[in-house]
Amino acid sequence: MKHLLLTTIAAVLLVGCATQAKQLASAAESKLNEPIAEVPAQSSKPLSEADKALIDAALTGNIEAAKQAIVDDANVNVKGSGRWTPMHFATWGGYKEVVKLLIAKDADLNAEDVNGKTPLDWSGGEEETADLLRNYGGKTSEELSIHIAAERGNITVFKQHLAAGENVNAKDRIGKTPLDRAITNYQTETADIIRKHGGKTADELKAEGK
Repeated sequence: MKHLLLTTIAAVLLVGCATQAKQLASAAESKLNEPIAEVPAQSSKPLSEADKALIDAALTGNIEAAKQAIVDDANVNVKGSGRWTPMHFATWGGYKEVVKLLIAKDADLNAEDVNGKTPLDWSGGEEETADLLRNYGGKTSEELSIHIAAERGNITVFKQHLAAGENVNAKDRIGKTPLDRAITNYQTETADIIRKHGGKTADELKAEGK
């Protein structure tokens, strides 16, 4: 079912109609009853023909087209709709051969999309593809960020961050701590565990002069 949806999106992307892509993706999703990321508007920076070809090849799993696009100087880390890179598309589709090619060309395995998700976050049930990414250093967004682990209530991964020596009160780019993120997202159990490890909100730290 996923391949049918990918083909639908690919057909629309080829004619460059992002709005129609949203509509078709939504309709296909409803019919297939299978989750897929929203397809936001295209990046403001125009893509080269080689970049477009690589994205399409990754989206459809066309290994030969992917090779040719790279020969034509496509950027293996180009960001298309939703800031998805070719690695995001290939991983989501479970196209292991395309993933291998991108790895060989030094593609970023941990690039973040518009929602802060990495390719590994989108691997779904494609275990072989997920294992391949992990073998070369691929991580989920939760594994990369103690704040995201707290926000999503992933206690196991949160504890791994602490075991690795990360600061339980580290502030993100907008000044929020892991506890702030857990509380905001109603992760009560995670918030309790964070407090047990000395975690505080940004306001509490400010009151203490920190």
